[in-house]
This record gives sequence, structure tokens and C-alpha cells, in this order.
Amino acid sequence: MNDAALPCGYHLRLDFDGGEPLALPPGVLDIGTTRGSSLGPVEPTRAQLRFVLDRRGLWLDVREARLGVHVNGRPVRRMALLRGGDAIFLNGRELQVLGRMPDDIAELPPLESVDGDLRIVLRGTGGQFHGRAFTLEQPRTVGSDAGADIRIDDPGSPAQRAQLHCMTRGRVLLRVPTGVAPVLVNGHRVREVLLRTGDQVVFDAHHRFVVEAPLGDLTVMDPELVAPEAPPPVARSASLRRLPWVLVAAALIGGLLSLLLFAGGR
Repeated sequence: MNDAALPCGYHLRLDFDGGEPLALPPGVLDIGTTRGSSLGPVEPTRAQLRFVLDRRGLWLDVREARLGVHVNGRPVRRMALLRGGDAIFLNGRELQVLGRMPDDIAELPPLESVDGDLRIVLRGTGGQFHGRAFTLEQPRTVGSDAGADIRIDDPGSPAQRAQLHCMTRGRVLLRVPTGVAPVLVNGHRVREVLLRTGDQVVFDAHHRFVVEAPLGDLTVMDPELVAPEAPPPVARSASLRRLPWVLVAAALIGGLLSLLLFAGGR
């Protein structure tokens, strides 16, 4: 399978908790306990986990149902669809999917802050706010402080963990105060970055959010995630099916005209 067969924007790696991240190739990658008792690529007969990367995305296939496999703290017995930043636990060992590195604000042209955008949403996918959504029509703060817009009910969480601001061109600025531990975006530790649609942000290891925006608004979409438009195959095949009938009708009309001319000539 070549890169053209993959979803646009997919450049994923697998982090083995301290080891060298392993690139996830198109197709199938089997992971299990190696002969050195660590996790790594193995032959299919010894696989405990199978990662499959195709046009639909990255899939986790648990090869043995009895294994204690969790994704972001939730048990998985058979299959799960993964995204960058997901944490996978196999019998106490952690693997993490590293996704796209978010844009460093220092490396981009300056963007102006805007009042906000109701169409851009921070949706909880794990932890205390699973299933809840927070619009970014105004700047948001995240932390355990009573005045935080997204209050994390955890005594160990900093009072003001991070700030989120909408910027021009549909981007979201994430800024972590000095002296506070960085947060995770797509599995990468960051302090000041610009977020795109689909980025996963993790606070305090288990409070997970995904940035969402309307699919029809290309100004807030990552250009790499927008597939090129192709001509609709149904319309094309229908026109091809109509072509023989057009030829038959033309032949019949031609025959009728010939008969009329022949009759008039007599």
C-alpha cells in the first residue's frame, strides 16, 4: 500500500514509553513481547496487538481477548479506532500513538486574536468531561481554580492549567503558563502551539479533548485533511448507460426520414 491509499495528513508513530518511536507503516504492524521481554514488532504468530493503517484510519486489533488491553483507560476486547495521542495499556505496559506535531506559533506568520467562534468546539473524549462540549466563542481557561471555564475537579491539577484563544483563519492558540507542566497534544508535550481540527489535547494524563469544527468550513480545517474532489462516478456511469439509447433513437429517426423521402419521391 502506498501513501496515496492513506487518509490525508496521517503521519503516525508508536511510542514504547521511553524507547525510540516506531513509524506506523501503511498496512499491518504486529506488536507483542519480544525475546528480550519488551514490547516491539514480532511475527504474526506471536502478535498480541495488531495495528492496521488504511484509508479509514488506524485500527487496533486485540489478538487475544483475555489480554488486559485498555485505550485511554477504557477496556478493549476486540477492536478500536485510534487517533494521535491515544494511550494504549497492555498488561501494565504503555504505548502511545504519536500524531501530527502541532504548529509552533513562533514558526508561523503572526495571527490576530478574535472574539471567538461558536462553531469551534472542544469536545471531551475521556476523563471528567467525557461526552461534554465547550464552545470557543470566548477565551477559555482550564484548571482546578473555581473561576476556570473548564474546571478539573482534581486537587493535583494546577489552578490555571492553560488558556485557549481563537485566532484568525480558524486556528486555536493553546498556551500553558510558565511553571506549569506542559500538556499533551497528539501525544507531544507542548506549551504554546496552534491547534487544528482533529487535534487531541490531554490535561493531567486522562482528561481528554478533541478540537472540532464544521466540516463545511474549510477555513478551520487542516488543508491536509481535505480530500481532493473527484467527479461523481454514478453520474458518469448513468450517462454512459444512456448513450446506446441515443444511438438507437437517432437510427430510427434516420430510417423514418428515409421512408418519407422515398414515399414523396414516388
